[in-house]
Amino acid sequence: TNITKGYINSNKFNGKGSNSLNSKLNIFYIICYNARLPKTKLLRAFPIILKGPARDHFYAHSLHARTYNKAISHLRGLFEGAKFQHTNLDK
Repeated sequence: TNITKGYINSNKFNGKGSNSLNSKLNIFYIICYNARLPKTKLLRAFPIILKGPARDHFYAHSLHARTYNKAISHLRGLFEGAKFQHTNLDK
């Protein structure tokens, strides 16, 4: 299964500005579904949607060793939590 073909840079999550994890996950799910990737393999494929600070954080904090849902929750809390939202309101 080759899901990397569906990924252009603008479809990747970097954790900056208005870059929404939910919108990037929707694209990821559609591509994985179309590629018939089993749900058990989502975490293994997940890093292809990351770039910049989000990708660096994923590997630096060993999120690949967590469950898929815990890895997503961790990134969401870090990049879309209250501090992130407060910072973006100031812009």
